[in-house]
Amino acid sequence: MYIAHQGQSVRTYWRKVDRGVVAKHNETLKKNPKAKLKDPRGRLFMLGSNRFMLLWKNRYTLAKVQSFKLEPGFYYLDSFSVETQKGILQSAPGYSYTKNGYDFKNNRPFFLAFEVKPDSTIILPSVELSLIKTPRGFLGVFLFDNNEKGANTPWIEGSLNLKLKNASFKDAWELER
Repeated sequence: MYIAHQGQSVRTYWRKVDRGVVAKHNETLKKNPKAKLKDPRGRLFMLGSNRFMLLWKNRYTLAKVQSFKLEPGFYYLDSFSVETQKGILQSAPGYSYTKNGYDFKNNRPFFLAFEVKPDSTIILPSVELSLIKTPRGFLGVFLFDNNEKGANTPWIEGSLNLKLKNASFKDAWELER
């Protein structure tokens, strides 16, 4: 996996989610909107920097290809952070349990996702995070080519990323609401 912004590492925080459980939760909530349901999200894990170095300094290094082993399932980008000239930009500041890159109502990710099949090795296309300065802050759009040579698994593009890619930046802030 390779996710960068101008060659610099982007810290990405991922979760595994069972989409079947989310669909069942949505059916239950239609019948009983006040139902208390267990959170279907898995534990948060980070990619994009050396975890040990985070203890010593908060540095975003140059991006590099990363390899890791995951159990089969559906993984989505929960949140991300990147260092800019103005400081560290976070998609969802706060505690890890308040971050959410998944649209549970429509059962799809907001940013990016991928699926790991049993007994398979996947190679995802590289991703560039494009930051666009607006009067109210920054907008982040993930750019990638699922037909990239060497990749054998496509990214699943999220609803917010699609809207931001296809919108004029004049009305992009209205799309986030």
